[in-house]
Amino acid sequence: AGTEVQAVQEPGFVKDAKRKAFWNQPWVMLVSFLCALALLLGLVFQVMVAQRDRLVVEYPQVRPLLEKMCEVAKCQIALPRHLQSVVIDSTTFNEIGPRQFRLTVVFRNTADYAVAVPALELSLNDAAEKLQLRRILMPVDMQAPAALEARGNWTAVVAIKVAENGQDVVGYKVLAFYP
Repeated sequence: AGTEVQAVQEPGFVKDAKRKAFWNQPWVMLVSFLCALALLLGLVFQVMVAQRDRLVVEYPQVRPLLEKMCEVAKCQIALPRHLQSVVIDSTTFNEIGPRQFRLTVVFRNTADYAVAVPALELSLNDAAEKLQLRRILMPVDMQAPAALEARGNWTAVVAIKVAENGQDVVGYKVLAFYP
């Protein structure tokens, strides 16, 4: 006759003791430590790549390390894009001919380091405040320098031509941004 063997379940305190014993083994602790270290290094790598432009400005000695990191991450080191440091001090928009205007914008960098020149969004409105023209002016369109120097000013002067089929331009708005 066949006899059946019943499986005996271990009590909960025995399972807890085995689980604790497993996690306290030296090889398990070493693997856990190495995984935590790898994750920490990965996080440091991500932060350094994300903040590379600012780090190069604040700590120029880390540039070679960041350049090697950018080879791996396929990124480039550029001037910081810190829009909070760029102030538009003044703007003027004057008619210089039929349907031709001159936009003058004075940028001021409030940071203690050089920042990238932002692009501008120019919106022209008619008397009913209806949008007549929206144009994006990139730094190259404004013949901008490579950077806004620390605590420096720069004035952009751009000629704008408006199509003949639109209403008269009465108002304008200028907004700085980084594309």
